[in-house]
Amino acid sequence: MYRKGHMITGINLGVCLTIGAINWFNVPYLIAIVSGYLTYKGSMAPDYLEMRWFDREKQEIRSIIPHRTITHWLLLWVACMVFAGYKFYQGGVWWLLPFAYCAGGVLHILLDLPNKKPIPIFLPVGGTCLKWWASNEKQGIICLITSLLMAGFIYLSFIDRWQDIATEPMKYWQAFCQQVEYEMKRLAG
Repeated sequence: MYRKGHMITGINLGVCLTIGAINWFNVPYLIAIVSGYLTYKGSMAPDYLEMRWFDREKQEIRSIIPHRTITHWLLLWVACMVFAGYKFYQGGVWWLLPFAYCAGGVLHILLDLPNKKPIPIFLPVGGTCLKWWASNEKQGIICLITSLLMAGFIYLSFIDRWQDIATEPMKYWQAFCQQVEYEMKRLAG
């Protein structure tokens, strides 16, 4: 999958994570919103952590870490995500932030798995690939499916409140803004 596909799917997962954190875990809005952003950033992390640059002399893209090696190591991303999730579940609300970042990274790797380039799964060397399609061959349909899943998640998350939201949207918007303002004042003071 190319950068644009990872961005769209990361945004979709970030929105779902933000809503889920607020609705089911009573996470402060600001932390949930930042975690949604970190999910988006994490969905591109396996590629940008390779630290690429354009070599003008050789007219090619170079990187410090070779593509699809340690930065795409699935076991490492899953282990970090599980650890952060465990600490979050124990009551450390700030652990949602590294959990979200790692969730984005795991999403990135899972969406790279079906194409023809191997990804390290259990060891940081070698790798596995499903060879189902080329890198961006199915990117559009995958983005559409994740967008539909996000829309379904949003719908189900607010299923008992849609009637109220439709009749009084400003009431919900004002309540959201007041909550964010309250949290910002608490952080500042």
